[in-house]
Amino acid sequence: MLTKLFKIGFDLSQQRSDEEALLDQEHRYQDLFKQSPVGFWEEDYSQVRALVSALEQRGITNIRGHFVENPDVLREVVQSIRLNDVNEAAIAMFGARDRAELFAFHESLKMLMVESYGEVICSLAGGKRDLRYDYEAKMDSGRIAHVLTTLHVVETDDDSWARVVYLQEDVTLFRETEQALFEAREKAEWASRAKSEFLAHMSHELRTPMNAILGFNQIMIEQVFGPLGTPKYIEYTHDIKKAAEHLLQVINDILDISKIEAGQMVLEETSVDLKDLFESCISMVRGRADAGRTELVLQVPENAPCLLADERMISQIAINLLTNAVKFTPDEGEVTASMIVREDNGIDIAVADTGCGIAKDDIERILEPFGQAQRNSQLSQEGTGLGLSLSQQLSALHDANLRIESEPGTGTVVTVSFPPHRTAP
Repeated sequence: MLTKLFKIGFDLSQQRSDEEALLDQEHRYQDLFKQSPVGFWEEDYSQVRALVSALEQRGITNIRGHFVENPDVLREVVQSIRLNDVNEAAIAMFGARDRAELFAFHESLKMLMVESYGEVICSLAGGKRDLRYDYEAKMDSGRIAHVLTTLHVVETDDDSWARVVYLQEDVTLFRETEQALFEAREKAEWASRAKSEFLAHMSHELRTPMNAILGFNQIMIEQVFGPLGTPKYIEYTHDIKKAAEHLLQVINDILDISKIEAGQMVLEETSVDLKDLFESCISMVRGRADAGRTELVLQVPENAPCLLADERMISQIAINLLTNAVKFTPDEGEVTASMIVREDNGIDIAVADTGCGIAKDDIERILEPFGQAQRNSQLSQEGTGLGLSLSQQLSALHDANLRIESEPGTGTVVTVSFPPHRTAP
């Protein structure tokens, strides 16, 4: 008898302990619910659950289809949803004066959002118990708010959906900022495309007459139709040729940059012999190098592999790098063009000079279109600042990386590193 009494007493004690733990948990939930800075509210979907169960018992498993065919049923079901509780943060977020006003607002909100509630009901009927979605709501103040909602169905033994908890966040500012950024990006991309199209069009319009000027000027230099008269005219024709060729090069660079930015530059890949290519490019800058008594050195290993690339673009990169190196190397300096095969079988081409060098802060600037390192008076040479920027973009088209290593007074090394798949077998 005593044993039975002891067991009953133990069971009652355990029951009280479990009830106290459950009560303590409920108090903690209520404290969190009421004091949270985020809007919470709790709805009762028990009548909705009863309807869904009834439909399933009748063999209707396509709840969404049933609501589409019977919209009045959906409205009636949504109307049956009751608001159990709200916290102060939710009252403030929806612009209500008190709980009673928010409860009244909830009744009108349901009818405005019948389709959204229908989606939630279909998800719950499909077995989901946690949802996350956003919607637009017209607050009591009249403003339209973007509300991000996290929904959770509190588990019960009978799965009655009697407690469906909503966490409501007003993300209007975030959505507006996101939309503003999207629109700004669209405008910037449109402006960039318009600029590229304009430059490409103007470059074509300018290049045609420039070619004519160069052609007629060459006729005058060669005096095809007779002597020009005073020797000064001959001197002027050479000045015209030099200026026109420089302007044509600028136009060509602008056209190439415009094509790259517009995504219209297409690679015509071949196996490029880098030794032959460098020799050809060096011959193009030799006149200027000889004028400054600058030594040009070529270092390409015997039996070096070819590069799979667009030969015209690689030539343009090499000429730009060699021209810059010669331009900024003082008299009796040295410019070296080289090529190596890395351990990973990728190819590096480099142009090194013994010139004035570039300050670290200027390196990023000179890689921008029209960028020049003007802090150094020695760098205030003729040019538009397009060469390095164009070379970098042409390198990127070949999946290559262009980098500059330099310090004032120590010269400069510009290296273009091509990935292994650019090395010809």
